[in-house]
Amino acid sequence: CQLAWTCDSSRVVAALTDNTVRVWDLAALGDARLTDEERAAKCLILHTHTSHVYVLEGHPTEPRLFMSAGYDGRIVLWDPTT
Repeated sequence: CQLAWTCDSSRVVAALTDNTVRVWDLAALGDARLTDEERAAKCLILHTHTSHVYVLEGHPTEPRLFMSAGYDGRIVLWDPTT
């Protein structure tokens, strides 16, 4: 499992063993008004890699962007806001 944070610490990103990349909005996770189901729905699941992700990095100056690279040979620049 790989973990990364966006440069403004507003999101945490994880590459999991099921080859997905998941993005959590930390403000939503801390919102006490949300139910557990609503918090879970705030997790964005990205299905692009077909093999284990071994690099996961947030962009150094742009909080919307991060990149992942996997053993499937793919390097992906992500913008989960689009």
